[in-house]
Amino acid sequence: MAGFAQSIGLKRGENLYQIKRGNNGISRQLAERIVEYFPKISKSWLLTGEGNHVRTGDELPTDININVTVTFKVETNK
Repeated sequence: MAGFAQSIGLKRGENLYQIKRGNNGISRQLAERIVEYFPKISKSWLLTGEGNHVRTGDELPTDININVTVTFKVETNK
């Protein structure tokens, strides 16, 4: 659970444990954070538990920005 929490930008996973145990419901803010990192997950499903957990093609964003950093190491033979 801690690994998942970190993957969505949370410092601790305690809130996720409480949701899993049924002690807390998922907040809209947390659902939005999860969907931001995992865009194929349905926010409606996260919030209500109803419907399909994977978004259909119609609901997927048409523009996705991906930032990539590439580092090259150049070696010279002297």
